[in-house]
Amino acid sequence: MKKDRRKSSRQLASDWNSSHEKSISARTVRRRLFNAGYKSYTTKREPYRKPSHCSARLKFAKQCSDWNFSNWKTVLFSDESHFEVFNRKNKSFVRRLPSESDKPFNLQPRVQGGGGSINVWGIMTAKGVAPLVFYDGRMNGLTYISVIEPVSFAFIEKISIEMLPVIMYKIMRHAINQFLV
Repeated sequence: MKKDRRKSSRQLASDWNSSHEKSISARTVRRRLFNAGYKSYTTKREPYRKPSHCSARLKFAKQCSDWNFSNWKTVLFSDESHFEVFNRKNKSFVRRLPSESDKPFNLQPRVQGGGGSINVWGIMTAKGVAPLVFYDGRMNGLTYISVIEPVSFAFIEKISIEMLPVIMYKIMRHAINQFLV
């Protein structure tokens, strides 16, 4: 069972029965696993990250590790999210102990997509949050700029003009990265 935590009780019983003389039922497997502390949980979902994503995140963390509060006050945090309305049918179950919730076998990488969805983009700073922007479909760097530009410039004018260089650098860098990917 520890080799493949996603096997059903029927599959585990079948594996046991093919390699042992005494056969057991799927119900016996479930009972024995439950008595040992294993329960069936849905796998957690996590965004898929390429090795290049991981190294870029680590590089950023090292660059900003000695920043103080005044440095972080000048940063604009921007993020977009994709919400799937009808993605409820792809649940995957895994057997684990309660203490094993963050182990790799309990995670299910996923790529966002599917029908019935909405995309949202927003920004926030130490001085406040901007209105959410709703958009349809996928965006490259140029469409990303055209969608966020009206909201971001109005928000920048509202909060403070001194943040403009830092904010514009981050917006343009993100747009270029989106375009290149």
